[in-house]
Amino acid sequence: QGLLPDHEIKRLCTPGDWPGVPMLNPFSATKKGNPSYGLEPIGYTLRLGEGYRMQTPTSGKLWGGTKQDNQWTEVMIDGNWIGIPPLGSAVLSSLEVIQMPDDVGAICLGKSTYARMGLSLNTTQIEPGWKGILTMEAFNSSQHKTLMLKVGQGIGQLWFFRSDKPQSL
Repeated sequence: QGLLPDHEIKRLCTPGDWPGVPMLNPFSATKKGNPSYGLEPIGYTLRLGEGYRMQTPTSGKLWGGTKQDNQWTEVMIDGNWIGIPPLGSAVLSSLEVIQMPDDVGAICLGKSTYARMGLSLNTTQIEPGWKGILTMEAFNSSQHKTLMLKVGQGIGQLWFFRSDKPQSL
């Protein structure tokens, strides 16, 4: 089975078009904005939400996910813009709430608009049945320029795929 096309994504996100809850909320059935967000031919581009955290410099260590001595600090948004300093990283959130059906998974990829500016977007897979706001880690690989991201603009594209319903759900 391949990636879900736009018409199937739209069906899964439109209340009343299928028996489940909408997969994405809010949902834009058309491509809008610059950088764009919304429904694409084989995916959906998520918008950048308001909440984010910046890593503060410390002499701490990272322990492969089991223990973290590093510090992440909640940052207030200044006029709907998020600034990631040179060689800095931030933890971002999607605007959309995701509610995956039990037989659909997804992966999130960064947008080429931001990749050309030096932004790397890191996420994990989205499992069938998962519900929540997607957390993404963004890294600014530029050595000299702060990368500015606007809340509400496209940040990462989801590619959806259908599988047999996992027995563990």
